[in-house]
Amino acid sequence: MTSTFGKQLKLYADRQTGAKRTALDFQYVVSPGKDAFPTVNITMAPIADGAKEAQWELKRVIQLNRYELTQCCAVLFGLEKEMRANFHGTDKNKGFTLINNGASGCGINFSHGGDMLTHMLNHAQRMEVGAFILKRQADAWDMSVSDVLALLRQSVAIKRA
Repeated sequence: MTSTFGKQLKLYADRQTGAKRTALDFQYVVSPGKDAFPTVNITMAPIADGAKEAQWELKRVIQLNRYELTQCCAVLFGLEKEMRANFHGTDKNKGFTLINNGASGCGINFSHGGDMLTHMLNHAQRMEVGAFILKRQADAWDMSVSDVLALLRQSVAIKRA
């Protein structure tokens, strides 16, 4: 998928049950190919009830394209309601949805061939992930994070006009 890896942020929902008991990993990468650009890999793995470790061998990975990275920032900062990254993977059967749940945080759904995992971010985690993703967007656009946030806000204003 990629050859250049960077910073990483891991979160665990090990106090949940069932499909919501997951580990979530965000990692800076550079997309492969002639149109290489800074982006993020998002990995989710289940944590079996009663287990202490995530089942990383059952992980699902998705790499955000340049437009999905921008949408992800907008949702994390409450500017958009949701973003979807569909038809990923070699079989085009992976999907990722990020949902803005207002002040309570964000929900993340990761599907692979119809099987779904969910991770809930509380407000503090949402801000941590938001800062991490926003920094990567700033790297991709080669500008400051404050300029990126200003552009995202302007984009939303244009859509509503």
